[in-house]
Amino acid sequence: MKLLTYKLFDFQCCNSRIKMSKKFKITRPHAQVKRRKANETGKVSTTLKFFLVALTAICFRWSTAFGTYSGFNNPPMYGDFEAQRHWMEITVNLPLNEWYIHTNRNDLMYWGLDYPPLTAYHSFLFGKLAQYFNVSWVELYKSRGFEGTDLKLFMRFTVLISDVLVFFTSCYAYSKSLPSHMHLLFLFILLYPGNILIDHGHFQFNCVSLGLYIWTCTLLHWNYDIAAAVFFVFSLSFKQMELYHAPAIFCYLLGKCLYSPLKKGLIKFFSLAFVVCFTFGLTWYPFITDIEQFGAVISRIFPFNRGLYEDKVANIWCSLSVFIKWKEIVSIQNMVCICAACTLICILPGCITLLTNPTVENFNRCSLMSSLSFFLFSYHVHEKSILIPAVYKFHVLPVTILQQIFIVRLC
Repeated sequence: MKLLTYKLFDFQCCNSRIKMSKKFKITRPHAQVKRRKANETGKVSTTLKFFLVALTAICFRWSTAFGTYSGFNNPPMYGDFEAQRHWMEITVNLPLNEWYIHTNRNDLMYWGLDYPPLTAYHSFLFGKLAQYFNVSWVELYKSRGFEGTDLKLFMRFTVLISDVLVFFTSCYAYSKSLPSHMHLLFLFILLYPGNILIDHGHFQFNCVSLGLYIWTCTLLHWNYDIAAAVFFVFSLSFKQMELYHAPAIFCYLLGKCLYSPLKKGLIKFFSLAFVVCFTFGLTWYPFITDIEQFGAVISRIFPFNRGLYEDKVANIWCSLSVFIKWKEIVSIQNMVCICAACTLICILPGCITLLTNPTVENFNRCSLMSSLSFFLFSYHVHEKSILIPAVYKFHVLPVTILQQIFIVRLC
């Protein structure tokens, strides 16, 4: 049966002339049904593609179990595996006020906590789960150096669960806002070798802080600035390396406040300030009520006495150390000032541009510029810090797949 829709006589009078038109439009009901089904099929197809990509990424992550890991069978300190296990041991067996302080029960020289409180809470959560399965995994003192097969399986699951819940979901949310031909980037970022090897090959949890930051960027792109501020505080409270992105976040949100109407801008500014302070206060509350405790946390997460860089890092200072022995000719205090000045000089142009023109495109460029500048010039850079600009660049650079591969190899 045909559905007939038509437009009746349309009259237009001009200089005593009458124009008349008669329009008929014939459509079929089943054509609309076909279009609706096609749209639904397209949505299902896209979701299926994302699911298959995620499943492939999980298989690649789990395949790292066939290899070794940092500190395997290498006493007395072992490695990153033992560090993560030891943090669970400390957080579930000691009171909170001893987590970051050197005591008879907490030897900070043996893998002491050196990340912000959210990492400690994360270790506490999985430590309680470990106690439920096998208390010997996290038994105080006696569990040091334990490398049982069942414990390694549990540790791999903790990384995988954290990765899927935070990093995978953030990448999926961001990719959904991209054109369909850009969905392949979802595959590239989930299969980035650096992230897989560092997190799943050596039991790290960079996926959590990176995932929280990608959620921040996604919410900013959706204009949910308040929620984005909360997620960035969580990201910064999980790993202090997210300070690399702080200048871009600050300038972008401040620029939006400045270029809004006065009343709206003031409301937005004070709302953001309140949310940031409240979230920081909530996350850090157990440690900011005691000045000594707070100082201990800060000294642990910003270890200036540990040197200019960690091991061999492909940044400016490590490269120049072949010719200039920084540690011998410059004091720690002066080197900190030099690093801060060089980093500030590098990020200043991008920050000024973003502050005066707070667009999403400028924010993306400034974030990448800021993270690279911190990696190249800041003080005490760890080799895994390259993950911050390397992973984020997938989201901000509108380049071809071959260019993406080149940048990955460069990082």
